[in-house]
Amino acid sequence: MIKVACFNDEEMRIHIQELFDAYRAPHLPSAIELTQAELEAAEDKSVAAKQVFESAFAIRESTCGDASEQYPRLDLETMKEKSEVVYDETLRQLYQLGRGLQWPAEMEDGSWETDASTADEVNQKLKPFIDRGLWVFVKIVR
Repeated sequence: MIKVACFNDEEMRIHIQELFDAYRAPHLPSAIELTQAELEAAEDKSVAAKQVFESAFAIRESTCGDASEQYPRLDLETMKEKSEVVYDETLRQLYQLGRGLQWPAEMEDGSWETDASTADEVNQKLKPFIDRGLWVFVKIVR
């Protein structure tokens, strides 16, 4: 038996906002107040957040990819803008993208269960989480 627990809606919103804030942090004017070590840590978190946005939401450097069809101003460069209006609008769009992720059909209330008897079968059943960029929204797999 495989059991996967994922973020619920509220946890997803919090995680998306944390990723968005982490992505933007080294690009904000306040970054000049960071020590070198803090800036390097912020840059590492920004790169990790960027990878999530690219894999889970198909957001790219410029307007292209899956997200751009529905959200033409949602790209990695725009996401760095300092405007509060842009921040709020981008966060709203990220929340919508989060709600639109393609979870396995049997997912119910953030939980998913299935049977598998071999390691290959386990890998095959968990493949959609990896292929669709959902892995970062998984809390635990048992």
